Amino acid sequence: MSNKISVRIDSDESHQPIENVKVTFGPHHFVDIMKNNGGIKFVMGVTHHAYVMDASKLNSEFEQLIWKLKENNPDNSVD
Repeated sequence: MSNKISVRIDSDESHQPIENVKVTFGPHHFVDIMKNNGGIKFVMGVTHHAYVMDASKLNSEFEQLIWKLKENNPDNSVD
């Protein structure tokens, strides 16, 4: 079991993210939030395997995934 958490923010002098925020945790899990062509991409994965979703607007791919996960796994759902 691993309880490692690491956060990397590509930031300017005011510590505001410029391009992305990456969080690595556990043995090999990660989340990456990136600016992409005027929008936001949300990436989640393990080692080098990942799933990329748009998170730029209401009803985005990311939001749709959250609703699907909540519906299919109500015991793990948090509001």
